[in-house]
Amino acid sequence: MRDRIECPLLGGVKTAQSGHKQLMRQHGDVRKSSGPNRMMSFMDRLRWVVVAGAVLTVPNLAVSQDKPTKAQLAASAREGLLVELERECRRLKPSYNGITTVAERDGKGWVLYCKHPMFSRYSFSVGDFGPSLASFIPRFKSRISEAQVVGIGVVNDRSDGAVLPVP
Repeated sequence: MRDRIECPLLGGVKTAQSGHKQLMRQHGDVRKSSGPNRMMSFMDRLRWVVVAGAVLTVPNLAVSQDKPTKAQLAASAREGLLVELERECRRLKPSYNGITTVAERDGKGWVLYCKHPMFSRYSFSVGDFGPSLASFIPRFKSRISEAQVVGIGVVNDRSDGAVLPVP
C-alpha cells in the first residue's frame, strides 16, 4: 500500500508519488535547478509542504510513528478526566463560579481536585455533593485506572480539602 498525503496545497489526498510529481510541476524540477535547492531530497520537499501549511498524514515516510508511551497515555487520560471532573463539579455546584481542576502527584499516583474558595474538608460530609461526586468514580473507572488516578477531591485556595480514594 502506498503512503498517502493529505495536502490541501496539492488539492486533497495524494499518494506520495503523485504528490511528488505535482510538487515538481508546481515548483519546478529541483534536479534541473542549480544551487542549494538541487540537493533537496524528496523528504525535504515533503517537509517544505508541511511548513507551507499542508497537513501530512504519512505513516513510515516523513513523520515518525512511534507508539505513545504509557506515561503519555496516562497524561492524556488525566487531561480528559480533568475536563469531565470540572464539568461534573460545575453541574453539582452551579452557584460556584470559577471552579477549576488540577492534578497533583501523590506518592502512589495522581489525585484530581476541583478547586474553589468555597470547598473545604467538610464538602463531602455535608449535603449530597460527596455521594454525587463519588458516582463519578464508577462511571469513569477504566479511564481513571488508565490515568493512574488514586483519588478524586476538592480543595480551596488554602489547600484545605477532602479526597475520595479510588478503590
